[in-house]
Amino acid sequence: DDKTEDTGPATPFSRAWCCYEESVALTDESRVAPMLLDIAAAHGGQAHLLADGLVESEAAMEDGYGVVAKMERERLFPVEILQAGISVDIA
Repeated sequence: DDKTEDTGPATPFSRAWCCYEESVALTDESRVAPMLLDIAAAHGGQAHLLADGLVESEAAMEDGYGVVAKMERERLFPVEILQAGISVDIA
Protein backbone atom coordinates (compact mmCIF):
# COMPACT_ATOMS: atom_id res chain seq x y z
CA ASP A 1 0.00 0.00 0.00
CA ASP A 2 1.07 3.56 -0.56
CA LYS A 3 2.12 5.71 2.39
CA THR A 4 -0.80 7.48 4.03
CA GLU A 5 -1.28 9.09 7.41
CA ASP A 6 -2.17 5.71 8.94
CA THR A 7 -0.56 3.02 6.79
CA GLY A 8 2.10 1.98 4.37
CA PRO A 9 4.20 1.14 2.74
CA ALA A 10 4.06 -2.61 3.40
CA THR A 11 1.66 -2.38 6.35
CA PRO A 12 1.02 -6.15 6.62
CA PHE A 13 4.70 -6.76 7.35
CA SER A 14 4.34 -4.72 10.55
CA ARG A 15 1.20 -6.44 11.89
CA ALA A 16 1.71 -9.30 14.35
CA TRP A 17 -0.99 -11.55 12.91
CA CYS A 18 0.31 -11.09 9.38
CA CYS A 19 3.85 -11.89 10.52
CA TYR A 20 2.56 -15.03 12.26
CA GLU A 21 0.78 -16.19 9.09
CA GLU A 22 3.89 -15.52 7.02
CA SER A 23 6.00 -17.49 9.50
CA VAL A 24 3.63 -20.47 9.37
CA ALA A 25 3.53 -20.38 5.59
CA LEU A 26 7.30 -20.49 5.39
CA THR A 27 8.20 -22.87 8.24
CA ASP A 28 5.37 -25.37 8.82
CA GLU A 29 7.02 -28.71 8.05
CA SER A 30 4.01 -30.78 9.15
CA ARG A 31 2.09 -30.13 5.94
CA VAL A 32 2.08 -32.71 3.15
CA ALA A 33 2.40 -29.94 0.57
CA PRO A 34 4.08 -26.64 1.48
CA MET A 35 1.97 -23.51 1.73
CA LEU A 36 2.56 -20.97 -0.97
CA LEU A 37 3.25 -17.34 -0.16
CA ASP A 38 2.15 -14.74 -2.68
CA ILE A 39 2.66 -11.04 -2.00
CA ALA A 40 0.36 -8.43 -3.53
CA ALA A 41 0.62 -4.67 -3.27
CA ALA A 42 -1.24 -1.64 -4.50
CA HIS A 43 1.22 1.09 -5.36
CA GLY A 44 0.83 4.20 -7.49
CA GLY A 45 -2.66 3.16 -8.53
CA GLN A 46 -1.41 -0.19 -9.85
CA ALA A 47 -1.76 -3.74 -8.52
CA HIS A 48 1.45 -5.77 -8.25
CA LEU A 49 1.95 -9.47 -7.51
CA LEU A 50 4.85 -11.69 -6.53
CA ALA A 51 3.56 -15.24 -6.92
CA ASP A 52 5.06 -18.46 -5.67
CA GLY A 53 5.10 -20.11 -9.08
CA LEU A 54 3.26 -19.17 -12.24
CA VAL A 55 -0.25 -17.72 -12.17
CA GLU A 56 -2.89 -19.61 -14.17
CA SER A 57 -2.55 -17.51 -17.33
CA GLU A 58 1.25 -17.86 -17.30
CA ALA A 59 1.08 -21.62 -16.73
CA ALA A 60 -1.14 -21.92 -19.83
CA MET A 61 1.50 -20.32 -22.06
CA GLU A 62 3.66 -22.59 -24.21
CA ASP A 63 7.38 -22.76 -24.95
CA GLY A 64 8.51 -21.08 -21.72
CA TYR A 65 6.68 -17.82 -22.39
CA GLY A 66 4.93 -18.15 -19.01
CA VAL A 67 8.27 -17.75 -17.25
CA VAL A 68 9.02 -14.66 -19.34
CA ALA A 69 5.57 -13.21 -18.51
CA LYS A 70 6.17 -13.88 -14.79
CA MET A 71 9.53 -12.11 -14.93
CA GLU A 72 7.96 -9.09 -16.64
CA ARG A 73 5.10 -8.96 -14.10
CA GLU A 74 7.37 -9.26 -11.08
CA ARG A 75 9.97 -6.82 -12.45
CA LEU A 76 7.50 -3.99 -11.76
CA PHE A 77 6.95 -4.87 -8.08
CA PRO A 78 7.83 -1.80 -5.92
CA VAL A 79 11.32 -2.17 -4.46
CA GLU A 80 10.47 -0.15 -1.32
CA ILE A 81 7.80 -2.69 -0.39
CA LEU A 82 10.26 -5.55 -0.86
CA GLN A 83 12.79 -3.74 1.32
CA ALA A 84 10.21 -3.25 4.08
CA GLY A 85 9.23 -6.91 3.89
CA ILE A 86 12.71 -8.38 4.11
CA SER A 87 13.76 -6.12 6.98
CA VAL A 88 11.05 -7.34 9.38
CA ASP A 89 12.26 -9.32 12.40
CA ILE A 90 9.43 -11.63 13.53
CA ALA A 91 11.51 -13.38 16.20
